[in-house]
Amino acid sequence: MASESQQSSSQGPTSTASGPEAVLRLPGEYGSTPIEVLRELRRRHGDVVAYRTLFGEVHLFSHPREVREVLASHNFIRTPLVKTVLGDGLLASDSPHWKRQRRLLAPSFRDARVEELVSLFGEVFRARMEAWPALVEGGAALNLARQMELAALENGTRALFSASVEERFLDDFALVLRQMGEIGCGAAFGASLVRTPEANREFKETMGRIEEDVERIIADRRADPGGAPDMLKVLLDARPGPGGAPLTERQLRDEVVTMLVASHETTAVTLTWASYLLATHPTAAAELRAEVRGVLGGRAVAAADLEGLVYTRMVVDETLRLYPPVWNIAREVVNDDELGGVALGAGAGVLISPFLVHRHEEFWEDPERFEPRRFEGGEGRFQGALAYIPFASGRHLCLGRRFALTEAVVGLATMAQRFRFRLREERAVEIDPLLTLRARGGLWVDLIDARDEGGAGT
Repeated sequence: MASESQQSSSQGPTSTASGPEAVLRLPGEYGSTPIEVLRELRRRHGDVVAYRTLFGEVHLFSHPREVREVLASHNFIRTPLVKTVLGDGLLASDSPHWKRQRRLLAPSFRDARVEELVSLFGEVFRARMEAWPALVEGGAALNLARQMELAALENGTRALFSASVEERFLDDFALVLRQMGEIGCGAAFGASLVRTPEANREFKETMGRIEEDVERIIADRRADPGGAPDMLKVLLDARPGPGGAPLTERQLRDEVVTMLVASHETTAVTLTWASYLLATHPTAAAELRAEVRGVLGGRAVAAADLEGLVYTRMVVDETLRLYPPVWNIAREVVNDDELGGVALGAGAGVLISPFLVHRHEEFWEDPERFEPRRFEGGEGRFQGALAYIPFASGRHLCLGRRFALTEAVVGLATMAQRFRFRLREERAVEIDPLLTLRARGGLWVDLIDARDEGGAGT
């Protein structure tokens, strides 16, 4: 327990954990980006760090033993920020409604259901690739990050809702993502935050357009109630309320927005970083192409091929280790607690960062190196130790994990059959840590025909 003097202090953390003496600010002594701050906090102060921002007390835990407790305990709940967009949807809620919704939606993500979607995933990626040569005519570079977002958005909307949304959705979502990321960085890392009336109005207008997209998807399905047996049908047919009442309009909206976001953002980010890593590691790229040729022989990926695309899956796993889309997980302490020998006061903030956990030297040899073969035998031994948490763990283990992994493997294999990518610029692509770990400014590449093995590039 904390000493009496520490408990009575209103200026410092209520624990004896090491940490900055001054209020943390971004940019500041510990770095100019959230990733730099995370790295420096752990380098200077270890696996348990206590610090203050203008918004309150925060504890950062970087060792899997504490991470396990944070993700499993009911005393560490999700913060209200994500509710701004996702309402009481599955990714934002800790209420009793969350448990009912998780049980309701789980069948939509069972392995058998996901395997049925393999042909759809491949079809979407092939159709997207057909447009790429025209986009690079005259020597233009291709923004592969944008193309991954478009493909993943189409896969998500068609698979879960048998619908589609306009490309505008990506721009609207990017704006919302950036503003929420700025607010989150203010609370977690002391980033300066000025909310102008113009920014607030823009956010409100953007959320209005997103809700219009969702309302159209729901209305279209209600007009065609005999549609595909997808997740939207499950939601519309459900009667989880008192006396068998259907979901309210707000509950429907929250879950559809949640799945629209979750079904495309993490996969798009993963495929972007995987493409970047393969473009900068020619040996790994050649090994992946060789596997794809050997397993597929030029045909489209089928569900039965997934178990043969072993190295492709290892590339996905290693990408998720180095660039976990959900790089920072925030929780709030409900009641006074103790974790890692540190006293936590009710209302304090708790952070765990998969970005740091995935680089913990106790569990990962040469952790900064891209080495897919560290996942030979699967990711289970790392997951079991909670040293590998790209989809969180415990009560909130991501329901869409299998969906995202399958889509990423199909996407990488399908693209490898047709193209190789060479970075337009040699400089390293910068990380843009918003709510997800995007590539700053996109990923600009030159296309090289992979069917010409004598060509240049990776």
